[in-house]
Order: sequence, then C-alpha cells, then structure tokens
Amino acid sequence: MNIEQLRLFELQIKGERLDQINAAEITARRDATAARRSARRGWVRALGKRLDQWTVTVTTNKQATLPKGRPAL
Repeated sequence: MNIEQLRLFELQIKGERLDQINAAEITARRDATAARRSARRGWVRALGKRLDQWTVTVTTNKQATLPKGRPAL
C-alpha cells in the first residue's frame, strides 16, 4: 500500500466511526425525546385525574350547600 491508499483507508475508517457516533447520537436524542413525551403524558394524565377528583369534590360540595327543595346543578 502506498501513502495515498493508506490515507484513503484512514479517512474511510474515520468516516465509519463518525457514522457510528452520529447514529448513536440520533438514537440517544430519540430516546430522550420519547422519555420526555411519556413523562409529559404521565403528567397530563395525573393532572386529568386530579382535575376529575377536584370536579367531583366541587360538585359534591355545591350539592351539599344547596338549599333543600332545589334541584342539584
């Protein structure tokens, strides 16, 4: 092998390494995005449950404080 072939071979190896690094970075980014999304979904779900509980509490309190004889809202 002459010097030019060695340089080309070296560049090829560097290119493959860069491709592997880029692929790993892309995978890591995807995983991080997916983790954030699932965390956000979990947070929204928890918020929804809390809102449901709050709504139930508010409606039961309203019904409890209404004077007798009037229909509950």
